[in-house]
Formats: sequence, C-alpha cells, structure tokens
Amino acid sequence: MKKPAGTAVDPRNGMRHELQAVTGERPQLDENTRSELTSAALAAFDAVCDAPIANALTKADHVILFRWVKALSNYETYIELANDAPVSPGSMGQPIVSPYFKIAAEALATVKECEKQLGIGPKNRADLGITLLAAGRVPNQGRPVSTPVPDEPDPRKVYEA
Repeated sequence: MKKPAGTAVDPRNGMRHELQAVTGERPQLDENTRSELTSAALAAFDAVCDAPIANALTKADHVILFRWVKALSNYETYIELANDAPVSPGSMGQPIVSPYFKIAAEALATVKECEKQLGIGPKNRADLGITLLAAGRVPNQGRPVSTPVPDEPDPRKVYEA
C-alpha cells in the first residue's frame, strides 16, 4: 500500500518528545576537595548546584561536574600566577611568555568542554535543548513540524501574491 502524498510514514515523524524530569541528588564535595579549590570556583560550583540545571544531573554526571570545578580552580590559580609574572627567563636567559599561561589555557579548555556537556551557559543549554524544556515548552507545542498552524500567518511569506 502506497502512503498518501504529504503524510509521514510514521505519525511520530517530526514530533518532539517531552523529556521527563530527572531528579538527581545535589552533588557534594568532600572536605579535602573543597579545601583545594579557590573561593570563586566553590562559589561557581554552589551556583550550578543550586540552579535548575542541576536537577537534570545524575550521579554519573557528577564526575564531569567535579572535573569542571577542579579545572576552573586550576585556571583561576594559574592565570593569576601568569598575570603576576607574564614574562619569565628562558633556558638561555632570554625573556619568554610565562609557562603558566599554557597551563591556564589547558585548564580553560577542560572547563569549556565540561560546560558543553553539563549545559552551563545559555548557548550550551540551547545546544542541548534544555532552554525550551526548562520553560515547560516544546518546539511547536508538540505538533509535527510539517503541519501548518491554523489562523497564524506563515512567517516564511515575504509578501502577499
């Protein structure tokens, strides 16, 4: 049997599925780890844990969150050291850029990668589709993408013929 033109093979095609909320427990840092982190990194960790995005984290995601806060602390530590002495003596006594800049850059790369996976920041949340779901909306309110919305003008029309 041939399907009628303009219909989907499966009625679910083009539909968005509303995700169920995951209620994970708040991540906890042990005292040794807390003492190793900068105060700014601890404040950022607490802010993420208190944000609605933390409800979507499972215990498996806590590893990424802990890696993120440790890398953030390392970045803050090494960028401060680098800024204190931006030029260091090289092996032959020549002035070179402080090696702390490279260490800080590597830590920042880890921070950014973890932020992508965790959905920290508006673009990263949008890339994961979290913004719409957190607001309780699903794109097109669950209608298939190809279904026209009655009584609403087509936004693709530039002029009336």
